[in-house]
Amino acid sequence: MNLMDFPNKFKIILFEGTDSIKFGMTSEEIQLILLKKPKIFKKIFYIPYDTENYDICHVYYEPNEEGKLVCGAIEFMPEAEVYINDIKLLGMGNKTAFKIFKDIFPDSEQNVDTYRSAKSCISLFSFKHKVSTIYITRKGYEENFKKVEEKAFREYMNTKSKERVNE
Repeated sequence: MNLMDFPNKFKIILFEGTDSIKFGMTSEEIQLILLKKPKIFKKIFYIPYDTENYDICHVYYEPNEEGKLVCGAIEFMPEAEVYINDIKLLGMGNKTAFKIFKDIFPDSEQNVDTYRSAKSCISLFSFKHKVSTIYITRKGYEENFKKVEEKAFREYMNTKSKERVNE
């Protein structure tokens, strides 16, 4: 059976997204692939871009050169079947998963219950000693997001300061 037969199975393709969801796609294009409308929420309340929750994954957006919001990152939840080099790490115990991850991504570093390869733009997060989410981004997304986050936070704090002065 092909991974594309079900909209909850994905093969990660570093820097591109997956075999079906690609970085640079619009929300409408992703909805056609996942066959559903997402729930919209703010991952960080002061960030100007919404996050889409498809239950099996969260999709994070950023503006492209034309200012249209497109997918820049995807975080897969336990309900998804996600494969890296034909290995399913979601739900796997930390010790085994982190060893496999380190073998695939020798540059990876561990920070508490997170394993991250900055070079390959991929992270594993764990909860209760099992891999709970896998986060992938396009190259440069995290650097751009950090700039957006810092600017949005400064603007938020400036607004709060002005509100206090006017009280």
